[in-house]
Amino acid sequence: MKAIKNIKEAFEGNNIITKVMTGLNGKVRIDAKTRFHQADMDNFFSEWCTEKYADKLSKDRNGCKVRQLNCTQH
Repeated sequence: MKAIKNIKEAFEGNNIITKVMTGLNGKVRIDAKTRFHQADMDNFFSEWCTEKYADKLSKDRNGCKVRQLNCTQH
């Protein structure tokens, strides 16, 4: 069972965005982990989404676009 179920949940709550990787065709991969370990669960999350959607979620939480986060890799 996963502790983080989707991209929106990765940006909300007590989760840490560990890596944002840019891909082709306007896609980004979001890697996140839970701030507090939950027993018997997968505490790591990785999924691709559109950059537009990731920007919207990032602006709501951090006030900046997803490419401006310190964990962005090209």
